[in-house]
Amino acid sequence: MHPKTILYLLIATYLISVIINSIKTNGNSGHFAVPYLSLIFLFLCYSVLSILLSLKLYNLGTFQWIHVNTGIVKVILMIGTACILYSVYTAMMIRADWSTYQNQSISNPMDFIAFSSYILLPLLMIIPYAFSIYKNDGSFGQSIVFKATWIFNVIIGLLIYMFMHMGSIRAMFSPKLSEGEYAILQTLEKINYQQKIEDYLFYTLTDHDKRISDAAIAKLKADTTWADHFYQKLGDCDNSYSIGIIHQYLSIYTFEYPEKLMEPFKHSLGCLEKYIKEYADNEYTSPNDLNALQIEKVLQAIEKQFVGQEKMFYDKLDDVKETLNAIKREDYQEKTSELISKIENFKSRFQ
Repeated sequence: MHPKTILYLLIATYLISVIINSIKTNGNSGHFAVPYLSLIFLFLCYSVLSILLSLKLYNLGTFQWIHVNTGIVKVILMIGTACILYSVYTAMMIRADWSTYQNQSISNPMDFIAFSSYILLPLLMIIPYAFSIYKNDGSFGQSIVFKATWIFNVIIGLLIYMFMHMGSIRAMFSPKLSEGEYAILQTLEKINYQQKIEDYLFYTLTDHDKRISDAAIAKLKADTTWADHFYQKLGDCDNSYSIGIIHQYLSIYTFEYPEKLMEPFKHSLGCLEKYIKEYADNEYTSPNDLNALQIEKVLQAIEKQFVGQEKMFYDKLDDVKETLNAIKREDYQEKTSELISKIENFKSRFQ
């Protein structure tokens, strides 16, 4: 296969992986397998094409500068290509799993680099390889630009591997604090960087260290639009993550404007019906995915925020119960019965 053909296929694979990773649904409560399988398949294709292209360039003499001994060149090229591919794979998975990283925010420059590396890192190989192929005389492959870029790319892969897999190396870059204290300080820094309420509301939950939850609450209350943000997000069924976190928040803390909260909260119960149907219709989900709906927290939020008005939510809760009851999947029956029982027990307390 001609090097240019391999290059075109490599670029096409790169672009498809970037598109899929960029549009992959984030913020949903479930963790579905299909996008990840697609990305892994694309990475395997990318790896094969990268290796083929590296071999083609090797045969053209592009890597002669590494060493006069061809055996050493082959070993270094093999290790270097493995490092480059490892960094690309890590970058792809970081982006794919970004919504699960509660301690990271793209408002932090270092986190933004990690977030966007799935776009940037492959270009460190694709661009110099492309120039080398289109310079028929092979001069670019011997240039300082090509050498520096290739070496830099390999070093990035090595550093990522060492950081991810070697505790002693990681310790060199970490403050000499206890692991718990360092995690708390890091989280406080993340909260300080984050600008969007949904990015730090998670830290207000009481399962965090009190310093963390206090810092998050202080930042929330300092935002004069926070109540309006709650109303808006509770009415937006397209973002289950925000709705879930707000439900948890409301199950813990008293909301200052319960009369304004009632209608948006009722609407969010309608969103639960939508999510339940989506889970049931997706063959890759399991019954435990329904735990992400936090129905028990929803019931606690109703009891905390709407004292004496619990019955006003019975109709919406009945709709949720009917949606659960309508699921026909056998593997869901035990979980749906459990959630229906929780709703019925809640209602029986306020008859």
